[in-house]
Amino acid sequence: TRAKGLSINAEKSLQKYDFNVIGVMPKQKSWFPAASMQPMYQAIKPILDQFELRIAYGGSMGGYAAIKYANLFGFQRVVSMVPQYSIDPEDIVDTRYGMFFQPDLHANMRVLAEDVSTTREYIVVYDPYCPEDRAHFEKLQALIPHVHVLHLPFTGHDAIAVLASSELLNDFLRHPFDAPYFYQKMRRVKKNSKFYYRKVIENLLTRHRDALGEILKSNSFQLDPQFFDAKQKQTLLRVLFNNKQVS
Repeated sequence: TRAKGLSINAEKSLQKYDFNVIGVMPKQKSWFPAASMQPMYQAIKPILDQFELRIAYGGSMGGYAAIKYANLFGFQRVVSMVPQYSIDPEDIVDTRYGMFFQPDLHANMRVLAEDVSTTREYIVVYDPYCPEDRAHFEKLQALIPHVHVLHLPFTGHDAIAVLASSELLNDFLRHPFDAPYFYQKMRRVKKNSKFYYRKVIENLLTRHRDALGEILKSNSFQLDPQFFDAKQKQTLLRVLFNNKQVS
């Protein structure tokens, strides 16, 4: 999400629970280069100095920055959704984001051992069945062996959209880490998320056709444009007819 004035990601949820917030919104897909982050830190340091407890929350590009700059900003907890380790093609192969790498802007952009602290709490949410995000996570896990991991299967890179919930966000920021507690809350949120079912159905189309039929029947989905775009609808109908799962 790009900067569009004065709004930030998850603003309504954060306001609901009276957090003091500084939102960092990119103007372009620049992956928060150090040349921008260092001056920004100096500009907001007088505000940060008023708070002993500082928590970072971000997803994808923002999830990368939350981990990369945690020492600079003095975060005690980092909540990172589907983060990247780097977009430098020399560091990792990722055809989704490698095109945004700029050697002059992103030198040594990968998360380094010196960016990590053993006293900091790290929570990472990602889909272990998404090979691109899993590759980034494995690189990060090697640097942060004490990371708390929450799996969100069959959602691809859409963890933030699937888990959009004021109550869950508040828990991520405030609640002591307890995997069963978080999984229970995540299940409740994702079962009410159209993004979740859409991503699961996309994954099931070619691999688990019987399960696809059961999901559609048990949830009474309507094949209308509010839920599926035209391409998904066409593909879904073709698969269901080919499998003789519908008349």
